[in-house]
Amino acid sequence: MIVPSPAAVPMLFHMNPTWTSVRIVQLLDELALPSDQVEVRVPTYAALKHDLANVALNPLRRLPILLLPSGAVVLETGAIPQLLLERYDRDHRLMPSARASDDGHAHALMWTYFATSTAYALSSRAYVATVGIPLADRDADALAAVAADWVAAVVAAVGAALANRRPDVLGAAYPAADVLLTFDFALSGWLGVDRADVVGGDDRVGGWLDRLMRRLSFRRAYAAMDTMVPYTAPAAGGL
Repeated sequence: MIVPSPAAVPMLFHMNPTWTSVRIVQLLDELALPSDQVEVRVPTYAALKHDLANVALNPLRRLPILLLPSGAVVLETGAIPQLLLERYDRDHRLMPSARASDDGHAHALMWTYFATSTAYALSSRAYVATVGIPLADRDADALAAVAADWVAAVVAAVGAALANRRPDVLGAAYPAADVLLTFDFALSGWLGVDRADVVGGDDRVGGWLDRLMRRLSFRRAYAAMDTMVPYTAPAAGGL
C-alpha cells in the first residue's frame, strides 16, 4: 500500500501494551534505535478508528502499522519485526544471519511467525473470552479449552526448544524470537489465566518467561500495563 504522505524516517504506530505492536516497541528498544531512525507514534483509539489519514494507512483500523519513508505501508506483526531486523540488526545480535551455514536463521524465522500466528491465535482467544466480561459471566468451559490448547500447542513447543538447558528458543543468545513470544505468554497472565496454565506446569518454561519479563526492554515497553489490568511482576511472585 502506498500513501501520499511519507514519513521522514520509518514510523511505527503503537497504542498501549495490550496491542501486539508492543512486541515491536520492545524490539526497537533491543535494537537501541533512537527516534531519529525509527519514530514511534501513539494515536488515540478514536483517531485509529476514525481519522481518515490513519484509516488510509490500514483500512482494517488495527495496529501495528509501519510507515516507511517511501510512503509504503507495512502491516502484520510478523512482517514488521523481520523487516526491522533485516535493516537494523547489522551485527546479528538479535537474529542469526541469513548467510549462516547452519539452520539458525530458518529457525529464528519459524519462531517469529510461531509467536505472531500460532501463539497469538490462542492468547487472543483468551482475550476475547475475558476482556469486558465480568468474572461471574465468563465461560469457564471455553477458557478451559483455550488453556488446554495453549499448553498442548505453545507450552509444549517452547518446552521442547528449551530442552537440554538451552537458554532460549533458538538455543543461543539471539533474543528476537523470545521477545516476540513474551507478549503471548504475558497477555494470558494479565488476563487472569492461572500461572500453572500459562506455563503448563513446566519449570523450564516458567523460568524462561520470568527471565524475559525481567529484561529492561520488557519493563520499559510494558510499563503502562500495571495500571490497565491486574498483574504481578515475576520478581514479586509471578503471574
